[in-house]
Amino acid sequence: MSYIIINKNFDLVVLILIIYRFEKIMTKVSLRCPECGKNGYIEVSEEELSNVSRGLLAVNVSENIICNHSFVAYVDKNLKIRDCFMADFHIEIPELVSTQTVEAEEISKADKIDLVLIKLNLPATLIAYLLKSILLGQDILILNDQAYLYEHIQEFIEYITENSFDANFKIIPREDYINNKKEYKNYIILEGNEIVNDKDNILSDKKLNVERTIVEKFLAESDERSSLIVLKNEIQKSYSLAEKVIEFINNYKGKEIQSKKIIDYLAKEENVNIKIPYLRYLLDIVEHYFKMDVPISSDISNFLGFL
Repeated sequence: MSYIIINKNFDLVVLILIIYRFEKIMTKVSLRCPECGKNGYIEVSEEELSNVSRGLLAVNVSENIICNHSFVAYVDKNLKIRDCFMADFHIEIPELVSTQTVEAEEISKADKIDLVLIKLNLPATLIAYLLKSILLGQDILILNDQAYLYEHIQEFIEYITENSFDANFKIIPREDYINNKKEYKNYIILEGNEIVNDKDNILSDKKLNVERTIVEKFLAESDERSSLIVLKNEIQKSYSLAEKVIEFINNYKGKEIQSKKIIDYLAKEENVNIKIPYLRYLLDIVEHYFKMDVPISSDISNFLGFL
């Protein structure tokens, strides 16, 4: 709770004005938990909102404010909730030790992308779905009736996957999809926050922890250029570390491997500290994108390897 301290000589009119301003500092915004659907309110600072002339304000909603879940709400300057996003704050994204600097060409490419338009029209959940689908080598269909966005979305995806993953995606109006459904039966099909088709269930919430954390990191960066470069670097990191995992597996020539041995190899070769959830994320990439069998040993022997 906050307090206003006054003395006996304080002008009453001034006090009323201060109290009025004090009451107006926080604005209530209604929203719904993306996990359980419970409705409630959060308070948003007017000062923070005044700085959101473009883009979105990320608000961390802690447990017991709306319900028992914690999530991130993205609010625009008009107090409209653009998305509520379940992010796993306990997932650790490894940092690579590098002295590499961002090249002028890289900055120039990032500046050409209208990231504000992307953030306002691609919900956080959709970006996480896109990321997962790309990393697992899936064909992707995005349903969107706003044709002016197509070029912007294409530039965004091509930029963040440059020199790493091949992203096979199409963007079409919903009506075109309805008329040609058979053509896209094997695609991951996305529309807004909704999954229209995912026959192999690869976009299960339980399988999206790392991707959600990467997207939250991307959206939390207020500088547009830095935000893009952060996301691109995370995708590039995923690709290069997955290649290192393949290198390690090839040296074992089909023998069963303990998770700890892969983690130790990455620590030695790349000077990076990998946790088990991120390793599982890399192994999914190796198995689905690179189409390589991963001869990981049983959970018990994996556990013993960490003792």
